[in-house]
Amino acid sequence: MDTTIITKQCSKCKQILPVSEFWQYPKRNKYHYSSWCKECTKEYRRTDKGKKINRRTAKKFAQSKRGKEYNNQWSKQNRKNHPNKALARSTISNATRDGKLPRAKTLSCQMCNKPAHTYHHHLGYAQEHWLDVIPLCKNCHYIIHHSTTTHSKESFQTKSTLREAPVLTLGIP
Repeated sequence: MDTTIITKQCSKCKQILPVSEFWQYPKRNKYHYSSWCKECTKEYRRTDKGKKINRRTAKKFAQSKRGKEYNNQWSKQNRKNHPNKALARSTISNATRDGKLPRAKTLSCQMCNKPAHTYHHHLGYAQEHWLDVIPLCKNCHYIIHHSTTTHSKESFQTKSTLREAPVLTLGIP
């Protein structure tokens, strides 16, 4: 049995590596390998120029037929995996449409007082908390979801009392 390993030279770092170290992509019913190895590609994607190109590529993919199908399938799977989140978002959307909640963009962020972008379910997605929300700007919403510290209802109320802006809490009709 032949145990030869197919190799290729990276055009960026000039190292000779096995083809498993290169990204593979289809082209005209054949598979080709990228000219840069995976490590060089990852390094490039971390640069500002690489990030800009990555965003452009992601946007182009999202607008393509294949990208739309992928996003629809992902959304469907996500709603199936997290039904309470989907129902909570739907409840907020309906309450906003029906005038029970003001649009988040008409309010100020509960953390930094900038214009809000969206509502945040700060008490969780259980049914009794579907309408217990606070308006947040994009930046603060990102910080809450990606920080290592937990944010309690008391921390939001403390911040909101400093500006006399109450936490929005409505009962389910």
